[in-house]
Amino acid sequence: MQEQPLDVRAGIDIIHRRRVLVGVIGAVGLAVGILYWVAHPAMPTATAQVLLPTTASTATAAAGSPSTATQRIVAISPSVLGPATKSVSPAISESLLKERVKVGAVGTNVLSISVKDPHPAHAVALANGVAKAYIAVSPKYFAGGLQAQLQYDQTQESYLESQIQLLRNEITTVGASSPTGTLDAGEVGTYTTQLAVLEANDGNLKGQISEDIPVLLQEATAVNPVSRLAGPEDAAGGLLVGLIAGSAVALWKGRRDRRLRRRDDLARALGLPVLASLDAERCERAEDWNLLLDTYQPGTVDAWSMRRLLHQLDASESESPVAIRIVSFAEDEAALSVGVQMASFAAGMGISTTLLAGDHDAIETLRAACAISAQSPPPEALLSFVRPDTADASKPRPDLTITVVAVDRSRPHFEMSARDITLLSISAGIATSDDLARLALAANDAGTILHGMIVVNPDPHDYTSGDVPNKRPQLPLASAPLPPEEALSDPLPGVPDDSLPEVQDE
Repeated sequence: MQEQPLDVRAGIDIIHRRRVLVGVIGAVGLAVGILYWVAHPAMPTATAQVLLPTTASTATAAAGSPSTATQRIVAISPSVLGPATKSVSPAISESLLKERVKVGAVGTNVLSISVKDPHPAHAVALANGVAKAYIAVSPKYFAGGLQAQLQYDQTQESYLESQIQLLRNEITTVGASSPTGTLDAGEVGTYTTQLAVLEANDGNLKGQISEDIPVLLQEATAVNPVSRLAGPEDAAGGLLVGLIAGSAVALWKGRRDRRLRRRDDLARALGLPVLASLDAERCERAEDWNLLLDTYQPGTVDAWSMRRLLHQLDASESESPVAIRIVSFAEDEAALSVGVQMASFAAGMGISTTLLAGDHDAIETLRAACAISAQSPPPEALLSFVRPDTADASKPRPDLTITVVAVDRSRPHFEMSARDITLLSISAGIATSDDLARLALAANDAGTILHGMIVVNPDPHDYTSGDVPNKRPQLPLASAPLPPEEALSDPLPGVPDDSLPEVQDE
């Protein structure tokens, strides 16, 4: 079967239906969030700020101004973190410091260096250590071009000074008035002028270099207080993730679940209309069945549904006896209670009713309860429990006979009974289309006609009616009357005489 796309409303219904699963996964997420908070508690944080230089020189501008993003990478490089690890005693590892440091940008030219540590004093020392180590290594990133120009100029100055000294020595040797001395004196003047220019440029370069070095704008002196919401935030985050994951799992399981829950889906699977929707409880012991028979009081909605169903079947107004067979899957314990509830309700309406239980292990406790009730029925009781081997043909037949029949889901088996109105009682979400098709085939092979369905414990979010277009229930009161009186000795066709517990006659 291909998976059908889910709309929003269907998705919400699936999540609500599996809310226990979603809650369990959400609780797991909550536990994980709490464990994470315990394993990684919030630590005090100290912050230092470094002012980045603004590049104004032509050489630096040509090379491009360093961005804060680049400097954030520089600030967590080994050349910075290595020396900073020694800011505390004992020194911490470089990898641990890298986990605890966070470098951000404030504006366009300020770096914010934050370090967290369990000890507030260590957090302050490490933040200042990282800031100072960054300032120490930053000149080669900012003023590299200026320093190269300064170094070149200083080399030229050394060369000019050496040439001037050589010329002066030669002038002393040959004499200042000689032609060679006069020529050398002119070159000395030229070299002296060039040297003065270079020295003036060196002063400008050194000033620019000093301006292009980062400055410690704000030293870390205290730590930021630890937020009291850190733990609840981690727990809430884990819970939120768990609920989202649980909802995703619920939706995935819902898309793969082929069981039918809506009345329309159940009706379409068999082509039968849903005649009623009832609430029912599971009965596991004979005492539970007796309590249900003695104290069953339907709600207003269920009472109207059963009364309308009996009117549809002509069981409340027909002058001829009516036999209804209610079939359910053996695993569907709630659906097995519908026949008992209808029998109790019909008797309360003044209809003489007989309740019979079929031959199946799933309703063995019901047969035992019927046997107990048959031993000492109350005077003038309208609800009776007849056993095949104790039937009395001289007694008048009841107006309504309800037979509870259980069949196996994997291998359903029906006994032929053309006289009964056969209804399928099924709980929402208990069977797939394959299960219903298998049951319909077994009924058809046995010559049994399914006349309608009763949906038990319907999905509260199911707003469909279960009507089948152009399909009405077949009510075989005229075409399939009850058998003559001589056939009353077998009031439950297909059920062996020894299927019910023996009752000792008093």
